[in-house]
Amino acid sequence: MYTANLCLGGEVAHATSIVKYASKSSFSEHVHTRGQEFIVLDGVFQYEHGDVPAGSYVRNPSHSHHQPGSEEG
Repeated sequence: MYTANLCLGGEVAHATSIVKYASKSSFSEHVHTRGQEFIVLDGVFQYEHGDVPAGSYVRNPSHSHHQPGSEEG
């Protein structure tokens, strides 16, 4: 898994991340105090709200939490 973070104040502020998941990998559950948005470029992103295929844009509200991962990478 590769992660590049460009943050203003860490996870409690606005953050931009580029993440590439290896197959069968995940992050620990965490909270995005100020919300979160992401675009899936390739593969399938998976979390509590289901599978998110390539080409999808998702915006989660403030104080959302999740445990993201990907079975296929």
